[in-house]
Amino acid sequence: MSRKQAIALNGSGKSRSNLALACLILLLIANPIIRAQDSNNKHHILFIGNLLITVNSMPNQLKSICQDLGVAPELELTIIAKSNVELDYHLKDKDSLNTIRRGEWDTIVFQAHWLEPLSDYEKFALAAEQLSQEAKAVNARVAFFETWALQRGGTNDDILAKEWAGGDFYAMQSRLRAAFEKIARKTGGRVVPVGDAWELVVREHPEIILHSPNGLAPSGCGTYLTACVFTIFLTGEDPRKSTWVPSYRVTEKEAEILREVAYRVVSEN
Repeated sequence: MSRKQAIALNGSGKSRSNLALACLILLLIANPIIRAQDSNNKHHILFIGNLLITVNSMPNQLKSICQDLGVAPELELTIIAKSNVELDYHLKDKDSLNTIRRGEWDTIVFQAHWLEPLSDYEKFALAAEQLSQEAKAVNARVAFFETWALQRGGTNDDILAKEWAGGDFYAMQSRLRAAFEKIARKTGGRVVPVGDAWELVVREHPEIILHSPNGLAPSGCGTYLTACVFTIFLTGEDPRKSTWVPSYRVTEKEAEILREVAYRVVSEN
């Protein structure tokens, strides 16, 4: 090889290196989430909604599963949950807006009141759009916590009888799914398919009780299933590899089934 050829080859190698470096810099600029995770080794998640988020310490269960799996970066969870409020409450709440605008979030999860996506979709959609814009202004990814349908019994029968509810658990869940998918398409967000996972368990494993006696709030199994769905959705890690189980109200056999369902639903979405 001549000296001229060697110089030419060396120059092209440097050009390729410079091109690769330039691409990496552009990637980091375009994706501030990557910078945030690399700088402090934490994945910052903000949950905004009502107290359905916190029943049976669901966020703590999510963290326990992730710790058992050795998830990295570690999840750092912040919760803003007010009793029985709809999404538009958070548009008027200074604490909610100021927390979003801190700008340290990788993902913001919005959880609506359990009826509003069906009973007043337009109001729900307007609040979801405006909150999504707030999230995107700080480069956070947007996710919507798809809740689950009611089970029959007591006053729930009156709600299920309403035209927008569909009449039973399966019809209501189908309508909830459609509402969340619609708002996700409109905002560019993603749906956390918790309600879909509940539907699959109710259909295939009716022996596992997900609802509490009031037919709305989650039982121990319902909370564990929800935490497993969030585990794979937020981290990409397979919850089936975890052996962590809550110390009460969930058997080992139930936990195995619930982890499998969470994996199936999220991986197929």
